[in-house]
Amino acid sequence: MNDNPREATGEERPGPPLPMETTTMRIDTDTPIRIVADGGTSTADLEMVDVLFETTLRGLENQFRGGFTCDTQPVIFTDPKEARAYAEKRMEAWRRHRKEVMAIEAREKEERERYLAEIEKMP
Repeated sequence: MNDNPREATGEERPGPPLPMETTTMRIDTDTPIRIVADGGTSTADLEMVDVLFETTLRGLENQFRGGFTCDTQPVIFTDPKEARAYAEKRMEAWRRHRKEVMAIEAREKEERERYLAEIEKMP
């Protein structure tokens, strides 16, 4: 049985390689990997250490045993430059999100204060 879809159909397909044709890297239990995950903080002052860490599969297993979950949306990288670039983008997205949330919270607080002030004026 041929697992290569191009060879199986005999067709030439332009464009990027199919996933099974990409170069792969062997990762064993002691290969350094980088994890980018949500920082788990409610502030906009994230630092790189909050979202990027280096470990191995053994270390990642311990992270999960210690409470790390997929709720943090982890992404695994083998290339440190790719991991850092992605972490920077993720931090910027988080900061934008927190800024929007903080603006909404400020408006809600102002509206609540106006409402309470209006109630106090009622006979």
